[in-house]
Amino acid sequence: MKMNWTLAIMALGFMRSAIAEIYSFRANSKITYSIAVVSSSVGSEPTDLFFQIVVPTTYEWVALGQGTGMAGANIFVMYSSSPNNNITLSPRSGKGHVMPEYNNAARFDLLDGTGISNGYMTANVRCASCLGLSPSNWIWAAKAGSPISSSDKELVISEHDFYGRQSINLEQATITNLKTSNPFTQSIVTAPTASTSDSGSPATVVLIAHGTLMAIAFIILFPVSALFLHVIPYAKTVTRLHAPLQLFTLCVVAAGLGLGAHLAVTNDELSTYHPIIGLIVVGTLILFQPALGLFQHLRFRRTREKSSYAYIHRWLGRILILLGTINGGLGFMLVGIGEPGNPTSAVVIYAVLAGVVVLIYLAVLAIRPAVAARNGPQD
Repeated sequence: MKMNWTLAIMALGFMRSAIAEIYSFRANSKITYSIAVVSSSVGSEPTDLFFQIVVPTTYEWVALGQGTGMAGANIFVMYSSSPNNNITLSPRSGKGHVMPEYNNAARFDLLDGTGISNGYMTANVRCASCLGLSPSNWIWAAKAGSPISSSDKELVISEHDFYGRQSINLEQATITNLKTSNPFTQSIVTAPTASTSDSGSPATVVLIAHGTLMAIAFIILFPVSALFLHVIPYAKTVTRLHAPLQLFTLCVVAAGLGLGAHLAVTNDELSTYHPIIGLIVVGTLILFQPALGLFQHLRFRRTREKSSYAYIHRWLGRILILLGTINGGLGFMLVGIGEPGNPTSAVVIYAVLAGVVVLIYLAVLAIRPAVAARNGPQD
């Protein structure tokens, strides 16, 4: 009896080593990616790389790639093919923030289980040309819409609706002693799912943090700080309220700029309108506005009169705040309004708050002459 238990344990251990460990993660509740790296033994160099893409036919295309960003990525784009119940897998090379180019040097095989069934497209792939790249860093993207139904691997495709990144744990994706040419057709033990849903992926978290910081700064803190000068009858409003709050807000936008720059570099978007405008606006705010305000304050202490510094400081600030607010809307457009990380509700809230603040600001400016006459001169 003791020998039987020993044999059973040994047999179970052998079976366990032959079962595929597949790392799976989700772009959303409908799109699933799975990756498996095959090694001849534990700790040895990988000999094969397999991946699987499963997506509903309600998507025009979906892609999975190796890399940390579009530039230089090894990408596979999947879309429905003709005839029916088939798919096209197009290998492409990422060139930056443009459509990836067809890569005729890619070496891969489509395995059993590939095709369209029950409203889902599936690609089971063994990639021979993927081993030279890091199997730990992956990117994904998708475009919702009607099926493409094309066998053209060089097909021009529309820009993605949403995208993300995933770093995988190779220990959870390694298969040893694989006894089949297709790990997706045998009984498998699936590694813990790493969700990249709306709020789970690191890229989405950074995106939300960037947008939140900038929105708070440009549609709340900057306007409120400016309005303090017109609605608070206090001789030291500038030094006790306006200036400290403005400096704090500059720290907020500096943090938001850092997050935005990280996203722009990672996504190869530094040359697009949103980050360019953001760099100009925030750079000007940080470099010039505090100095102009300080020069006016020192001048006012001596003469009790406004100088050219005051008018430049005031109007430059208004222009930059307005431009920054508009750029926030352009940021929503850049990442796709209504997509994961950028829900429609966030856009609506942003627009409503911005509109309300603009109306309040204009109303205060309309009654400003009366307030100024009552409170006396301020810098």
